[in-house]
Amino acid sequence: MMDVSTGELYLEQALASLAAQTFTDFEIVLCAHGANPATAAIVAKWEGIEPRLRVIRCPRLPLAKAHIMVASESRGALLARLDADDVARPERLQQQVRTFIEQPGLGFIGSAVSIINGSGEHLSIVRNPLDHAAIADATRNSCPIVHSSLMVRAELFHQAGGYRDGLNISEDYDLYCRMIEHGRGANSDAVLVDYRIHSNSLTSRQTLRMAIANEAIRVAGLARRNGTAEPFVDGTPSLRRTGALLGLSRKAIRRNVLATAAQSKTSRRLLTGRLSHRVNGWLRNLALQLGLRPVYSALFKVRVWLIERFGR
Repeated sequence: MMDVSTGELYLEQALASLAAQTFTDFEIVLCAHGANPATAAIVAKWEGIEPRLRVIRCPRLPLAKAHIMVASESRGALLARLDADDVARPERLQQQVRTFIEQPGLGFIGSAVSIINGSGEHLSIVRNPLDHAAIADATRNSCPIVHSSLMVRAELFHQAGGYRDGLNISEDYDLYCRMIEHGRGANSDAVLVDYRIHSNSLTSRQTLRMAIANEAIRVAGLARRNGTAEPFVDGTPSLRRTGALLGLSRKAIRRNVLATAAQSKTSRRLLTGRLSHRVNGWLRNLALQLGLRPVYSALFKVRVWLIERFGR
């Protein structure tokens, strides 16, 4: 599953990585929504050389709606995700399909990933929790599966409700938090995907918006367990409702969001450095202890207010 509108920089590499898979019995469903001319030309080229590619063309869609459209058009019993700026290693699909065959009770799986930059240079390795219990525990604080490494049984995906319409960042984290309530998840320790971090990616540009969404997603799990309404308005995270569910003042919930944004921005900067994942984690914690949090609080305070007040 893939959706793209302005992916001319990396789309060619993503599609080539799918064409080179050692497992061959699959379809590539790509939603080209509002694609610019350069992206449309790449899509048209690959339609002519890759018979497994099925393209859905439509006007520009919000991210969540594009994800939903691709998932609804996919016909397989297993759904695999790849973002248009990432690269699947040749054995990615084969290894994950084999795992589902060997473990019929498994609902979804991710993998370790290699972090690459805009030039495709390998920078570091990220390994997430491996077993179901560890993944379930990790969802309380962070996203435990890299979206481009996800493979999920279609039945479980739809049972959990699929992507949340209106949530246009951290939609994968929200999905995992709901899927973990319905089925068993895992991560492979094998590196099966090259995950690209670059300045133009949504998660790099929207650190604060992602922090607000993540806070609402975490609290939504608590709301589901307690049988209360989730902190979303038409799928959009509400910081005010999130704080109310936690019993926190507006000032306190803002502090939480700012701290999360600071940690996320620091993590992404450290991941693009030439250091091990363990050293990255140590430096990230040290940076926060040395006062990075108030620095980011000052930078983002006005933007928090704008998003809270005007939704942008």
